[in-house]
Amino acid sequence: TVGECQRDGSRGVPDEVDRGEGQVPDGDDVAVVDEAIGRHRQFGGVEPTGGGGHAGRRGDLCAGWPRPEQGSKASAILMLFGPNDDGGEDVVLTERATNLRKHAGQVSFPGGGVEPQDVTFTDTALREANEEIGLVPEGVHVMGELQPVALPVTNYEVCPVLAWWNVPSDISVLDPVEVARVARISVRDLVDPANRHTVTHPRGFKGPGFEVDGFY
Repeated sequence: TVGECQRDGSRGVPDEVDRGEGQVPDGDDVAVVDEAIGRHRQFGGVEPTGGGGHAGRRGDLCAGWPRPEQGSKASAILMLFGPNDDGGEDVVLTERATNLRKHAGQVSFPGGGVEPQDVTFTDTALREANEEIGLVPEGVHVMGELQPVALPVTNYEVCPVLAWWNVPSDISVLDPVEVARVARISVRDLVDPANRHTVTHPRGFKGPGFEVDGFY
């Protein structure tokens, strides 16, 4: 779990992380996100949903990540970005409840397992976000679905659904059994090197860690 990870002494951008400036582009927010998605589509990186349905082939934006194996449990998360009160952008993050059997206490995106009524991964992500934090799906503009990746430890296939919050609505914890906290976190703060660390898992894996607004 996150609580078992050891934070290394150094702050700033970890060696494993791209050292770009990380500045938020100016201009119309939706146009900026659409332009980014368009670039990914050019390289086959994002599958446009076309109003909620599946397009043909998902791309390979997550090349090198573990791929789902046969028999893995399908799930989806909602990567929801929106306008921040300070003029920038933010992203919705949740903290999972500490009493869960899997991924307890970890920072996550809203989401969960695919249910029989879900036609697409987008359906799953929006439904779960509505159930967990009260998100109003009608105010969300879904940009596309990224290539599903595997969580081998728990045998989940996770499809990230990228979206922009056209009409932000109030959100709060509706399902305390699964979610301990929800917040809109500034993208500017997330990309600030002062808020990033290199962390080491007890198994020896090293990777980037973030500490913003009480989320770690």
